[in-house]
Amino acid sequence: LFRSPGREIPAEVVWRSPKDVAILKLSEPIVRDLVPFVPTNWVRMAQTVNVMGYPAAADRAAGGDDFYIPSLTRGIISKEVRKDEYGRKLFQTDAAINAGNSGGPMFNACGEVIGINVEKALTTIRDTQGEEKRLALGEGIGWALPFDEWVQGLDELKIPYTYAAAPCSGISSEGGALPTSGIANPIKDRLYLIGLLVAILLSVTAVILALTKRGRVMMREAVTRSRELVSRRIPTGRSAKFTAGPHVPVLACVGGYYEGTTIELGEKPLAIGRDARMCQLVYPQDKTEISRRHCVIRYEEKDQAFFLEDCWSKNGTYALSSGKIPGGEQIVLKTGERFYAGDSGNMFEVNLEPLSIS
Repeated sequence: LFRSPGREIPAEVVWRSPKDVAILKLSEPIVRDLVPFVPTNWVRMAQTVNVMGYPAAADRAAGGDDFYIPSLTRGIISKEVRKDEYGRKLFQTDAAINAGNSGGPMFNACGEVIGINVEKALTTIRDTQGEEKRLALGEGIGWALPFDEWVQGLDELKIPYTYAAAPCSGISSEGGALPTSGIANPIKDRLYLIGLLVAILLSVTAVILALTKRGRVMMREAVTRSRELVSRRIPTGRSAKFTAGPHVPVLACVGGYYEGTTIELGEKPLAIGRDARMCQLVYPQDKTEISRRHCVIRYEEKDQAFFLEDCWSKNGTYALSSGKIPGGEQIVLKTGERFYAGDSGNMFEVNLEPLSIS
């Protein structure tokens, strides 16, 4: 690690991944505040990003102490996660990434780390002397490796880290949030006024009804009917616009801490683990066979299938039909199939249950 002219700190590789990322251990500590990491599913297309590194072109132009000052470029997330030929999930960005940026952080507008810069779109050609040269395929095409792709190393080495408290809302518009128009809209203003008058009228009516015994009975009956209607038509954990035909996709916990619990799978994936900040089905901290973010299960209505992904868990995710799932990969589960997380005591079963509307 080069900190200043003549000031170098030796480092050794303590963890390496086939996804072209490694963790280095310095021979002496550097005290710095922890920078929060951002889960992949919190990153959105067109979100503003800042890329930091030491691109070779800038280094050659720099002199003296400027060599040790990182460069910062800004762009957006051009495309959400995709997989390359190495099985890596990557974010595409139009921020300037060049040789020397690799390994540098990609920040969002809130100063939180989205991922690690890994490469730029390049091609190799031979010049007239037969020497190989690498040229850019185009400008504004670079990639970063999301946090979820290398968090396994931090967990294995028990390196402490923190998550962002909430998704960052920075969407690109000259480097900031989307602008709001300052032009008055008389139609919208009129609708707001009508809505306000209706709300006042309903409030007055509710007060009048509440003052009479019969009114209080009517209000209680109305609330009860509404709750019953909602509970019948919109099962817990599902949104009104999501349907699965006459059946509801569910995850049944048939063994372990949540044995006997059935969870309905909605539009979004269900993450299983010990970290409440990244998981929906959260296990106690003493259940160490379960990783912080162990695995993710989701149902795709268009495919009529369940998809199970292992999130680089320490003790593995296993499907009874096919065995251990490789870290970072997903498999398809059929209705009625079972899998377990960590050990066979934490057993789950995916199913489609009839949608009851009675």
